[in-house]
Amino acid sequence: MRKRTLRLKHDFKLSRANYSAWAADVAASVLPFFTRNANQTPLLALGKSVGKKPRRALIRAFRKQRERFTITNSIPRAGRCVAADLKEVQSSCAVCGQPAKELVSRTAFFIDGATVEFEGAARKTLTPCPACNSVSEWPVQGPATHNPARKSGERDALFSGIEEL
Repeated sequence: MRKRTLRLKHDFKLSRANYSAWAADVAASVLPFFTRNANQTPLLALGKSVGKKPRRALIRAFRKQRERFTITNSIPRAGRCVAADLKEVQSSCAVCGQPAKELVSRTAFFIDGATVEFEGAARKTLTPCPACNSVSEWPVQGPATHNPARKSGERDALFSGIEEL
């Protein structure tokens, strides 16, 4: 007699609602950068990881806010720009373990081609687990992958004690 094991389908597709929630969060996070101390149409430089469906969701999100915006592949040398990418992170519910996917995006703000800090906070939509209806905490974000203000020859404070040995 053969035994059959129960397999869960972990590789499920993201729905239009997932992309629209992500796009609404990006639009709400980015718009203050273009409206504070500047009067410029929002310009987004999207990475290759942002596919056709997320781009369309961004277009719909900006249309709902009645804002025009421009999408480009490169960062311009003049004006304000926001660079963004998109990554699907597989996770699970902290309470019941139901598999899930989260859309995580990194954004960088540029003025005249130089990176700047923007004091605005990124908006995120918390969604309840479909199985147990509980909302878990936000995912912990690690350090930035690249700090443009740091010079290539600098070392971290962690490694400064090693050189003395």
